[in-house]
Amino acid sequence: MSTTRIFTKIFLSNAIIGLFSVITISFISYFLMRSALEERTLYQLESVNALKAQQVENYLHGRGDVVTTDALQEIQKMLLENMGMGSTGESYIVGPDNLLITASRFFPDRSPNTIQVRDTISSDHIRIDYRGKRVISFSLPLENPSLKWRIVSEIDFSEAMEPVVRFRNYLVIIAIICAVLIVLVSVFISNAISRPVLYLRGIIIDVARGILPSKPATVDNTDEIGQIAHAVNQLVVGLRQTTDFAYQIGRGNFQTQYTSLSKQDTLGLALIHMRDQLKEFNEREIKLVRDKTAALLEGQENERKRITQELHDGVGQLLTAIRLRIEATPINSSQRKEIVDLLNETIAEVKRISYNLMPGSLVDFGLEAALKGLCDNTAKYSHLKFDFRYIRESNHELGFDVTVAVFRIVQEGINNVLKHASASRVELHVLDKEDEIYMLLKDDGSGFDAETRNKAGLGLRSMAERAKLLGGSVDIHSEPGEGTVIESRIPLETEPSA
Repeated sequence: MSTTRIFTKIFLSNAIIGLFSVITISFISYFLMRSALEERTLYQLESVNALKAQQVENYLHGRGDVVTTDALQEIQKMLLENMGMGSTGESYIVGPDNLLITASRFFPDRSPNTIQVRDTISSDHIRIDYRGKRVISFSLPLENPSLKWRIVSEIDFSEAMEPVVRFRNYLVIIAIICAVLIVLVSVFISNAISRPVLYLRGIIIDVARGILPSKPATVDNTDEIGQIAHAVNQLVVGLRQTTDFAYQIGRGNFQTQYTSLSKQDTLGLALIHMRDQLKEFNEREIKLVRDKTAALLEGQENERKRITQELHDGVGQLLTAIRLRIEATPINSSQRKEIVDLLNETIAEVKRISYNLMPGSLVDFGLEAALKGLCDNTAKYSHLKFDFRYIRESNHELGFDVTVAVFRIVQEGINNVLKHASASRVELHVLDKEDEIYMLLKDDGSGFDAETRNKAGLGLRSMAERAKLLGGSVDIHSEPGEGTVIESRIPLETEPSA
């Protein structure tokens, strides 16, 4: 569809109406003036005719039925008086045989009785005279019945209508000027109306194609077009808000708020319903993942408890019994000492393994004692030196799930230091606050490229999963040659999140 179609329609409608009005007014004015001029001319002829007839009748009064040549010449003088009838106006007398009685001013050399006059009686007073010219004519019979003369007064139609012709020419010039002005004004008005309409049309087409304009529509009109521009801006703002809301939902931000544009905002209400549904599905999925992870970790802890119990009750007691038996057996003292030392090392290793699996101090004395024991045991069997600090800001009792999670995160971090860091010193700082447990584990080892965290092993993933299960987080900061810092935050008395 042509983009100038609305301009053409507005222009043609304005121009046609304007030109039609000008032409109609011009025609009406022309014919009204022509009719008025005809009436005025006829009225003047009628006055002249009546005056001439009166003069002739007064002159013939008392002379009888015989009119001499001298009398005709005198009457001729009376009739030749112009009386303001212009260059073509004349008055003459016609006999009953339609021949001239008096001489014609146009044919002074011809005998009057040789000039045939057409019928002088006409309803519209416009006829063809004896010269073949179109004239406006008025005639009256003289009051002398014996003569049966008629006196005729007439003027050429072209001379009588000369003011109308000039007026018509003026009207044509004025009409042409008005037509030009109408075209120019129509172009201006059509452009003023069509420009914002086409501008808004382009915006609406872009919106229909899913393209939201970066700037609001600017229209200077304050009429309905301005109101349409305002409505288009409101539509764009509403779509942008709806788009942002949908984008936030797509990112999983189900807490984002959205205010519907109206009670009939179908799209907005549908997105709100979709957000609520996705939020419910997400909460279900989080619960399933949490339950699955919790069950897995619970199974691991239970299995560790079982193994610890078996090591303590089974292997540990058997090793102790063997040591007592060897000490009571009469063998070489040097051999006995060597075997007893080996058994003592074995018993110590079993105790270390049992402690790592499930330290009794964690159950009996809490998180601080368990972490201190972990640091002491690790320092005893490795070259690491520990700087352990536990700061308690609130006197509350931690849940077993929190203590186990923090202990396992620290334990996994220390294991990673032993395996990969080549460190000599480890700082372990724990801040027990009212609303969270903050843990910082820092070593002076070799570090690693932080970008490789996405390729982290099972240990790092286990640390993150334990914190995530309780609504917390684990952040790892490291650079090659700069050591590694592990920060963990576990919220207290909050709803876990995925």
